[in-house]
Amino acid sequence: MDISAINMKGLQNVITSSKTDSSVSKTSTSFSNVFDKAISALNESQKESDQAVTDLISGKNQDLHNVMISLAKSDVLMQTASQFRNKAIDAYQEIMRMQV
Repeated sequence: MDISAINMKGLQNVITSSKTDSSVSKTSTSFSNVFDKAISALNESQKESDQAVTDLISGKNQDLHNVMISLAKSDVLMQTASQFRNKAIDAYQEIMRMQV
């Protein structure tokens, strides 16, 4: 299975795990919950890849293949978060340019 497919499946699980509601306040709460979960997943991925590299360097882990998969997974999640941030900033700047 491709690493990007694994990450997309994980992101889909995070998104579908939150309940959607027609209420504005509950929708914003759901979005914040989804956002918090995505940031937590990114943080955990970074910690796991750091630990895998540390274990490889110290000799505790001899499996280079799994270390590289962990690093690639972490990299894809970081790129996704970075693109999400860029799109959010672009949307904010577009809103600020609107004339009222």
